[in-house]
Amino acid sequence: MLNEGGAVKEKVLLPQVRDITTWISVALLFSLGAPAGALEALYVTSAGDVGIGTTSPDAPLEVKRTNGNYAPLIMLTNDGSPRIVFNDTSASADWILQPIASSAGSHFQITLAGTGGFELQVDTNGNLRARGNIYSGGTQLNVPDYVFGPDYELRPMVELRAFIAKHGHLPNVPSSEELRTHGLNHGEFQMRLLEKIEELTLYTLQQQRLIEKLQARDRHQTCHEKDSP
Repeated sequence: MLNEGGAVKEKVLLPQVRDITTWISVALLFSLGAPAGALEALYVTSAGDVGIGTTSPDAPLEVKRTNGNYAPLIMLTNDGSPRIVFNDTSASADWILQPIASSAGSHFQITLAGTGGFELQVDTNGNLRARGNIYSGGTQLNVPDYVFGPDYELRPMVELRAFIAKHGHLPNVPSSEELRTHGLNHGEFQMRLLEKIEELTLYTLQQQRLIEKLQARDRHQTCHEKDSP
């Protein structure tokens, strides 16, 4: 067992594993650089947590840099397909993150081992594919049931026609320029489309009432003509 100390020196290994007299676990420190306070290259706590760039890791492994440089903190390199595997021993499930390169192109995917395919995949063009359904929004969605409420003011057809002629799109729906500039919020956009569908249903019901009135008037006029001498 080792119990050594001393000032930090150039490429000095300062191992502290267990005190042979008290048998108390202490930290193991690998440190590079001469001046005091130099960056800790590798630090292993007495609990077994590993810090790279820090002597107080908050997780079993923490990698830390504070210079603000835009650079990878962790890089995985392999002659093939590097991957990260998350293993849940309680559920016997392995989730795998990995890039895939093939003759059809490159993509990154999330896979549950044993399913025979990917669960989520994104390619180099930003196209997203999911094997199952995609859910978004939840309780944050503003579902437009208010359209069928008694206080909802349906825009008159004359005003709707004028708005479309002036703006080139439906009210409360983003224009093509807005979508190109800000992108598309799928959950919000779906709710706006549902709002338009519900408004269209109200317009259709208005037309049906008008048709029924015209039909009733036509029947009344036909009966009156038959009764006339």
